[in-house]
Amino acid sequence: MIDPATERSVAVPASGDVVPIAVAVVLHEGRVLVGTRGQGGPLAGYAEFPGGKCQPGESPAACAVRECREESGLDVEVVGLLDERSWDYPHGRVQLHFFHCRLLAPPPASRPSTAASAAIPASAAAAPVSGSFAWRELAALRALQFPEANHRAIELLLAEAQRLSETAIRQASSRSQESP
Repeated sequence: MIDPATERSVAVPASGDVVPIAVAVVLHEGRVLVGTRGQGGPLAGYAEFPGGKCQPGESPAACAVRECREESGLDVEVVGLLDERSWDYPHGRVQLHFFHCRLLAPPPASRPSTAASAAIPASAAAAPVSGSFAWRELAALRALQFPEANHRAIELLLAEAQRLSETAIRQASSRSQESP
């Protein structure tokens, strides 16, 4: 088992073995980064989070960061492990590592100009994406067609978001009751 906190690296297994896959679940301003898998590959047309196969000697956390940058153009940092599980697909067995990630500043080349920024909502201007990726509301995740192996991670993410929302409401309520 990989301990993401220690960043121990994993070896890419030989054909027929379990393939380590890292997934970046990126949250930003109440939205999550979601793309669509391209045609011609496994699970074509399904919704996906940025991610892919770990390279030899690469930790799953480092892979999630790299894959997010390569697929969406966004720089992120890992906040923590959301879920980890093995899954058998017709094309092979994978070990999935879902990481909760936070958006870092977008690269200067992808930041919109001041004139363009005026026409773009603040959340989009702060985090432009490339490829098939877009920011989606958390509530929309259940309506999207994700691979079955992602369902548990999505439910954990939604439960965490609900818990954080309830905590924020309780704290706001406490502050308003304390005010004269």
